[in-house]
Amino acid sequence: MKKFCFVIMSAILLMSSPLSAQEQEDDISIPMAYLTIDKKCINTDVNIYNMCLKEEFMKVLSENFTLEQQQELKKQIADIEAQVAEAEPDYNNPKNADLKDNPVKIKEFNTNNMNLIWKRLLIETLNSLEETQSLN
Repeated sequence: MKKFCFVIMSAILLMSSPLSAQEQEDDISIPMAYLTIDKKCINTDVNIYNMCLKEEFMKVLSENFTLEQQQELKKQIADIEAQVAEAEPDYNNPKNADLKDNPVKIKEFNTNNMNLIWKRLLIETLNSLEETQSLN
């Protein structure tokens, strides 16, 4: 379980940068459990989508981690959420040109980045759980 916790913490640290979440290749397998969660959560309002993904992630944590591990992971997640909420887009990137001096679009941009992070955290966590269970 310690190795698994390390894997999850590493995934969380990887996801701490919104731009890295956006630019990573999607060459990982998507677990069936994630597809079920995504189908349940998907919403045109990204804020609602994110809240649902977060709730499902916390449920996975509570079912598979010790209380101490959960507390540490929740702390890391809170830090990531704060960093993403305060992140400034790279205005040198032509894709972000329309974001400059537009707080509403910046907030939307950060919300979409957080959505990518929640998805990736869920996928990585569920894949790690499946791997751990198959080893037992």
